[in-house]
Amino acid sequence: MANRLKIGVDFHGVITANPHFFSTFTQEAVSRGWEIHVITGGPGRVVCKILDDWKISYTTVFAILDFYAALNKVTYKKNNEFHIEDKLWNSAKALYCEENGINIHIDDSTIYKKWFSTPYCLYNAFDNKCRLDNGTEMDFSAGAAVALDEIGLAAKKV
Repeated sequence: MANRLKIGVDFHGVITANPHFFSTFTQEAVSRGWEIHVITGGPGRVVCKILDDWKISYTTVFAILDFYAALNKVTYKKNNEFHIEDKLWNSAKALYCEENGINIHIDDSTIYKKWFSTPYCLYNAFDNKCRLDNGTEMDFSAGAAVALDEIGLAAKKV
């Protein structure tokens, strides 16, 4: 693993579940020279505004809706609802992580997990823990610096 760790963090259900913690977490990660990639359904401009309001530090925001809209793979209904093929939507986070060399991705949903080759840390907002498939558990309730130390160690093992 390079010294510049790249962490993917889901927006809905992870950052939104504990914005105060993730503000400290992301600021500490960036101060270490690590990258934070916020990965979300989107739309990106709305998510960026919220991230900025909550003082969430990030290197990049990847929004699935924006990505597929740019490829003309989104259909819109009269009420401004949109549709993207399920397989495209569900695999987009994994594809982004693989293509961008993300070392570990933090998400609260098991729907996307099957598409990932990148280590996938399943976040549980109720106990504030994140678990990898290899049994490694990171306790985010111990504080941002401790959680990042644990992520750094886990990334070296996978």
